[in-house]
Amino acid sequence: MPVAGPTEPTRIRKLLRQRRDGIGQIVVSVRRDDELDPFGVLCWVDLADDGRYLVRTGNSVDIVAVDAEQFTGHLRPMVTAAQRRTALADQW
Repeated sequence: MPVAGPTEPTRIRKLLRQRRDGIGQIVVSVRRDDELDPFGVLCWVDLADDGRYLVRTGNSVDIVAVDAEQFTGHLRPMVTAAQRRTALADQW
């Protein structure tokens, strides 16, 4: 009979109890006059001796280990969308 590993909530709690080297959040948005157009939020936690994890929240919490290239891959679509909106500012 296979033995199940820890549940996802247990795994997340264990990660978040580790010592942190840092945390951060980037909000990508464009503002024109009084109108704010958000494109996304990227949150992360740097765990001592374990690396960087992206933290996504919504109906559930998801924590994923990322390297610099993967982190950039999550950020790039938000920045690209904001740049497109800025390029179309006259039509906004």
